[in-house]
Amino acid sequence: MFKRFAFELFILLLIEFLTLAFGIRTIEGAWTGTVYIRADGTIDPQNAPIITHDKITYILLDNIVSYESGIIIERGNIILDGNYFAVQGILTQYSSGVCLSNVRNVIIKNMNIQKFYYGILMNNTSNNEISGNTLISNNIGIYLIFSSNNTISKNIVTASIGDGVYVESSSYNIITRNRMTNNKGSGIYIWENSMYNSISENDVMLNNGNGIYIGHSGIYPLTYNNIARNDITKNNGTGVALYHSSGNVVSGNNITANQKDGVYVDWSTADKIYGNNVTENKGHGIHIWCSSSVITVSKNNVTANDGHGIFLEWAPANIIIAENTVSLNKGHGIFLGGFGGGGSHHVITMNNVKSNNGNGIALESSSYNVISKNNIKINNIYGIYTLQVQRRILFITTTS
Repeated sequence: MFKRFAFELFILLLIEFLTLAFGIRTIEGAWTGTVYIRADGTIDPQNAPIITHDKITYILLDNIVSYESGIIIERGNIILDGNYFAVQGILTQYSSGVCLSNVRNVIIKNMNIQKFYYGILMNNTSNNEISGNTLISNNIGIYLIFSSNNTISKNIVTASIGDGVYVESSSYNIITRNRMTNNKGSGIYIWENSMYNSISENDVMLNNGNGIYIGHSGIYPLTYNNIARNDITKNNGTGVALYHSSGNVVSGNNITANQKDGVYVDWSTADKIYGNNVTENKGHGIHIWCSSSVITVSKNNVTANDGHGIFLEWAPANIIIAENTVSLNKGHGIFLGGFGGGGSHHVITMNNVKSNNGNGIALESSSYNVISKNNIKINNIYGIYTLQVQRRILFITTTS
């Protein structure tokens, strides 16, 4: 606990230091204007503080202040090295610190970008790498639209007015080993027809919205986004939210102390949620809601959440809940019920359900379910409780 507190304090101090340092650095003696790296490799205007000797590697030599966009890249197959200088704007609408549009194979690294509408804008571009940058106080830190096969890694994205990273209609991107902190929106936001994106090993913490949100990426078409091995903690919304998004995998994440649910699934199908540590969230641990179906929830540690451990609500169907440890939650361990009922044709098997403040397993307005081979013990009310359960339920249950 002390190590986590010390780490969070270090991050907050680092953010404050970076904000102050870059603000002073860009104000004093900075070059002012917009820089273009043209398609033929030339730098426009010629007095801009960027140098190249081979029209492949471009190095920033001074800070830039811009009242519109900072650097606009029109040439592919290049490296832009910020050399740890700053590019600062004034939050002009639709401005960007660095803009990539209709280019490929660009590397952007070692830049400090702040106070633009988009810190880095990637529009209809592919096979680029955004690495080792610090983005502070932009409207959106990094924005991808109609862009694919890009890698976003080892960046710090903080204090955005909106989301840290926003991905729209973009697929096959890798977002890994970034730190998304203190953004007023979500840490990472994936939206509308975005498929096969990999989100892994990021620190997503203290954001005012959700930690990671995937929305409208396909109800029936499977979208295969993969959320794996992230540390998603102390966000003001839900840890991981899947809304109208199907065929996604949420695995191996630490989802802790978020202000709403740990994992929330709404109107989705064929998602897999397994091997996560879902603890101490202020809402439910894992909450599957509203006609979601064919979802597997397995091998998760769902512990000490303020609501129910695993909660199926408003007519979900064909959910498998297997081999989870569900303990010390303030509500029921596993609850099928609530608004609209708990749905039907679920399988609850081989779970370890113990020491929850409500019932171990509770069913309300739920039908055609199989409950088998669970270890249910030391719950505060009943091991298994049913209310208004219709049709048949098969219990093959081990309790002690």
